[in-house]
Amino acid sequence: MSAPRVRRNRFVLALARRYARRRLRRAFAGVWGNGLEAVRARAAETPLVVAANHVAWWDPFMVVLLDELLGTESYCLMDAANLARLPFFGWLGAVPLERRDARTSLADLRASAALADRPGRLLWIFPQGALRRAHLRPLGLQQGVRILARDTGLPVVPLALDYAFGEASRPLALASFGTPVTHAEAPGGRFVPALEARMVAELERIEHEVARPGDLVGGSSTFVPLLGRGAGRLPLGARLLTWLGGREARHA
Repeated sequence: MSAPRVRRNRFVLALARRYARRRLRRAFAGVWGNGLEAVRARAAETPLVVAANHVAWWDPFMVVLLDELLGTESYCLMDAANLARLPFFGWLGAVPLERRDARTSLADLRASAALADRPGRLLWIFPQGALRRAHLRPLGLQQGVRILARDTGLPVVPLALDYAFGEASRPLALASFGTPVTHAEAPGGRFVPALEARMVAELERIEHEVARPGDLVGGSSTFVPLLGRGAGRLPLGARLLTWLGGREARHA
């Protein structure tokens, strides 16, 4: 099945990245991430599926930021009705997923899988299908992510997102990538439980960090700052693309 038509626009993407950074910087006392280097290295060798929990309105901002920091070309499955209502998300790489009809949903999943066809490409999915607080168990992952894993044969990287108060007056935003799982190692009905277990492990890692915020500031954590003072620099290629995109946007 051919890939869906995506109206990804580098100028709009450059503006969205700046906007996401500004909103996250203003809203949170810190934005922290874990496991980015491993995902960046793996993505250089193979396309990946990233499965994230869906906990808040801030999740798309985090995806935009993480994609920039990873230096990848990302596409993200989005509810078809919401994408029709907010079509500018298509310029950022959103592709439709019709959730109200099982046959159309399956076709959308298989079409989107065709986008993950080369190293450096990431296909993001929120397999819970709706907002759900991070501490609730089970996570309620749906079967669409298993279909992606089966049809593509690609590693599925679990991503845990959460927003929580530490010792500051504003909350922290945290993202933690876990160990990938493939359909080959957990086939059929074993796949979703295996993915959920690894996602829960990353959520628990975040809970541990929030309970000991001194580790974040003191540098004894595996989490690194993604924004603000001390934040790691972007990969050279990502920095050049961001600079060029911003320069072209200013002269458009």
